[in-house]
Amino acid sequence: MAGNARPPIDDGAVLITGASAGIGRELAVQLAPRARMLVLLARRAGRLDELRASLLARQPRLQVLTLSVDLSDENDVERALAEAGEQAGAVDVLVNNAGVGDQALADQADWTRVRNMLRTNVLAVAQLTTALVPAMVKRGRGGVLNMGSGAGLTVMPAAAAYSASKHFMHGFSEALRADLTGTGVVVTQVCPGPVDSEFDQIAGSAGGMTGGPPQLLRISAAQCAREALAGFDRGVPLVFPGRAYRIAMRALPLLPRAVAPPGRPVRHPHPPRRRRRSPSGPAGRAGRSMRISRLILSGAAIGTIIGTGRADLNATHVFNPAWPPHARFHNATGWGTVTGSQLLALWLLWRPGQQASDQDTAVTTAALLSAAAWVPFFPALAISGADVEDEPGHLPRVAGVPVNLVPAALIPAGCALGCLLHRHGR
Repeated sequence: MAGNARPPIDDGAVLITGASAGIGRELAVQLAPRARMLVLLARRAGRLDELRASLLARQPRLQVLTLSVDLSDENDVERALAEAGEQAGAVDVLVNNAGVGDQALADQADWTRVRNMLRTNVLAVAQLTTALVPAMVKRGRGGVLNMGSGAGLTVMPAAAAYSASKHFMHGFSEALRADLTGTGVVVTQVCPGPVDSEFDQIAGSAGGMTGGPPQLLRISAAQCAREALAGFDRGVPLVFPGRAYRIAMRALPLLPRAVAPPGRPVRHPHPPRRRRRSPSGPAGRAGRSMRISRLILSGAAIGTIIGTGRADLNATHVFNPAWPPHARFHNATGWGTVTGSQLLALWLLWRPGQQASDQDTAVTTAALLSAAAWVPFFPALAISGADVEDEPGHLPRVAGVPVNLVPAALIPAGCALGCLLHRHGR
């Protein structure tokens, strides 16, 4: 793709699926001042008509075509494409936003729901893209904005088919972008986390899908749409809306699979003991887990505050100035930053009312925060002799390492142990 290629949104015709609510509706609202025509597809005709009236009231020059369509029905999609071609002409930008979810264990899933979900999330995306992209390529300009999910980059328990459909979207978007390189057609995939919309309720998982990102990362549909369009305008391949969620998702590939799992299974392999009398479901399981692991990770956070404080603030522990810059953060500012991160870790670990998915993310995040605080100290473990201290022999040593550096090895190991125990429900 040309380095300066931009999606032809301005004065163009944009087709948006799933436009009646949530992110799709916000995309329509934010695209209205720029586009010449909006073609809005969704099942609920009443909501589409309401949105059309609202858009025209704000943008009288805008042309809006609304088409009620069931995206799980291939014939209905063909009908909608034909009507759009007749009434709107060429489509410059395709926004594959529509998507449905389903929350159920694989052996308890309803096939009708699974089939309709796969037809909507997979087949309709491929059908619309295959129908509209060839004309974009011929014109030498166009855009495809695909609304994926973080589930397309990992997996979620009790959502096997949904996760698979979003893995399709990820692979489809990446391959499509490669195929269209140099054609002038921009392809961007958006992978949002929790968003304020009707998605969770329709999927049967009010409050967030089990195994998904914690709800503290939730953003509004308007913010999601705004950041999606900003990335699309720049031709960014992959957009993670929301700053905190973006940081978490970019760190995910750096973690070993055993440390950064999607979440514990939602069905415990062994029945709970009667004496615990915990409620059933995800909330009950959340209360029965994360005990030893939470104590270990809390100890790691407290040990990090104390250990780095001694190394950062005590003049006798000042590191050799010959060390590389990333190994020299021995001042109050550095220690204050570390302390803040560890207090955040403790809050995540002990925050009340957490669901199972929140606990998974809390454990992983707390472990990363505590282990990362010791990264600047790692070079010291490879330095021997007098180079480790300003005053050789001043500090007691353990296995040849000054005692103030022992936590640099033990605490990250403890973080890994805490994650491992959490994975086993301890």
